Amino acid sequence: MAIEADVITVMGKFGLKGVYRVRCQAKDTKGRTKILVRNVVGPIRVGDKLMISEIDMDTAVSIE
Repeated sequence: MAIEADVITVMGKFGLKGVYRVRCQAKDTKGRTKILVRNVVGPIRVGDKLMISEIDMDTAVSIE
């Protein structure tokens, strides 16, 4: 099941293939807000929506 996340910052572009590192905000299954850092291929800007397949607990920061 995919979870929708909002892009809150674009941290930068790296590599030759147009990979961007973004910080996004998503709600987990328990309703808590998580801040995640993900790599995205292709054009991306603040405010875009991402569909994330999973939220790893070790890479997320919980905001309550």
